[in-house]
Amino acid sequence: MKLMSFEEAQRAEIIIREAHAHGIRVNQSCVSEMYRTEPRSHSGLIYVLTGAHLFVDSFGREITISANEMLYAPEGCNYYHRPLIDETDENGNLITHTEVFVADFKLTLNDESVVFSDRIMRIDTEHKKMLGEKFINMVNGYSSAMPSYFRFLSQLFGILNDICDEYAKKRLSPRKYEMIKPAIEYLANNDAASADVCELAELCYISKNYFRKLFYDYYGCLPHQYLNELKLKRAAILLETGDYSISDISVMLGYATPSYFSSCFKNYYGYLPSKYKK
Repeated sequence: MKLMSFEEAQRAEIIIREAHAHGIRVNQSCVSEMYRTEPRSHSGLIYVLTGAHLFVDSFGREITISANEMLYAPEGCNYYHRPLIDETDENGNLITHTEVFVADFKLTLNDESVVFSDRIMRIDTEHKKMLGEKFINMVNGYSSAMPSYFRFLSQLFGILNDICDEYAKKRLSPRKYEMIKPAIEYLANNDAASADVCELAELCYISKNYFRKLFYDYYGCLPHQYLNELKLKRAAILLETGDYSISDISVMLGYATPSYFSSCFKNYYGYLPSKYKK
């Protein structure tokens, strides 16, 4: 098993081998003791929507996950957990139940399992509620049937990538991040954007070498690699609408030919866009 930080995962070709999801609603009045998990067969993200949940790892370390917070549990770990009682919401009302959403998954790199930690850990993000809304929508839309399962995998990949982005952002000081922000916004807001380093550096009024260094420090990859990933995420969203053909999407996103777009899509998601549309 390979231990890899969220930052390192940004520049690695990690694959989601399998995944599933479910939601849990627990009446707190029925809970009086800790539950012990067996060693996890999958890694997992655990999001608490209401109430609060106490987790205790095998080292005795306690982590309380409150509403709109998320926990990462690596494959192979075990822990104790239970909802917390006598908790109140933001209006002072007693919370009678806890709602938890879970996504379990196996990540691999060159056929070796990948984990982001050797023990449970809180996901530290500035955008808790936004990430939570994406996560709940993903879990509620989960199905093992095609093509819903492919959609679920792409959403899960996007959420994991958002988490990696948050952790990568911390590697740059706010001042340095602001220096490359014009280029980041340009790439995010233009479907057929160019990843030419000279053009991006000019937008930021810095040298191309310095821009390349700051961009790599932030994202862990080069601009063209980041842009390709961004376009393929947009492609998945466009395919979901059912309003555009593969040829239309390849033109909209600036790919030379539909076949090249299909090849890039398969390399990223593991299946062709034609299969995703069905």
